[in-house]
Amino acid sequence: MEDRDGSKKMQIHTELVHLQTLKKLLFFSLLSLLLSSRGIAQVNLVPNPSFEDTLMCSAFTNQYQGYVAKWMGMSPQYFNDSCQYLGVGVPDNVWGYQWPRTGGAYSGINTLFLDSFAFTVNKRDYIYVPLSDTLKAGQYYSVSFYVNLANNCEYACNSIGAWFSKTVPMLNGFVLRVTPQLNNANVALTDTMGWTQVKGIFAATGGEHFMTIGNFNPDSSSSYKFVHPSINNQYDWRNSFYYIDDVSVTLDTTDHLGIPTLPEPAATLTVFPNPNNGLMTLNYALINTKEAHFELYDICGKQINSYALDINKYALTIDESQLSRGLYFYRMVLDGIKTSGGKIVIVK
Repeated sequence: MEDRDGSKKMQIHTELVHLQTLKKLLFFSLLSLLLSSRGIAQVNLVPNPSFEDTLMCSAFTNQYQGYVAKWMGMSPQYFNDSCQYLGVGVPDNVWGYQWPRTGGAYSGINTLFLDSFAFTVNKRDYIYVPLSDTLKAGQYYSVSFYVNLANNCEYACNSIGAWFSKTVPMLNGFVLRVTPQLNNANVALTDTMGWTQVKGIFAATGGEHFMTIGNFNPDSSSSYKFVHPSINNQYDWRNSFYYIDDVSVTLDTTDHLGIPTLPEPAATLTVFPNPNNGLMTLNYALINTKEAHFELYDICGKQINSYALDINKYALTIDESQLSRGLYFYRMVLDGIKTSGGKIVIVK
């Protein structure tokens, strides 16, 4: 009888040990899965994110492709603390004095030129890089990079963002007329001492493989302001030059219920001159817009005319010289949505 009870107790003890072992295995399996998923979410898809990997030292300004690994661009600058040549060193260089946020290197681009030369209208610098993996459709990604306004610049420009494309961006030295997935609008980029983070989250459409950083707005809709006279009087510094460091694109796994893939359609428009004699130019910038129209109304609310606005351009000249002198109204229609407008005064 005692042997039977002892055998039963031993069986129960063995089953309890087995159950506890299974619980431990399940716990560590779940913990491993959780840690691995977090690890995937934190993988930076940007190669050479802080520009430390140097292929060759710059001997002077405007040397970029072939000097910094992975990155390319149109007229950017590369700065490295091991390359102290003719104004492209770290921390002291021709644009100012700045230590990197991390490491010993950073890149730099002009986001706006405000001098009086016609060839600098809408002139832009960009940098771009192929990502280490193609973005997946419907997946949310967290984007971040840091900027610092160079000391010698007289103007700060808040307009800077990141565009993700399936193919290599076609750069020609002027504004790239695309809709960036990340576009800084509210963060003031005036700090010449520390680094300011530009960040955002977006949902990929799938297939994006290249990331481009720069100002995607034309001059007419770029947000800028005068900050201080140039410290260096040797050159004309009526521009906005930013150092860039620590670029990252990571998979974001948080709940994004209700967050759209892209912001709602938006636009800016000015009529020049106003008042006018009926001949006028519409200067506009379209954001996340597939179709746009400019509608003109008389003072009684009757529509006089409607003009389609080319999303790949930023200006349209119209002739309404047949109209009588007086007050007229206009509004824009973006993807079928009527927006607020303004007034036009025609004089004869």
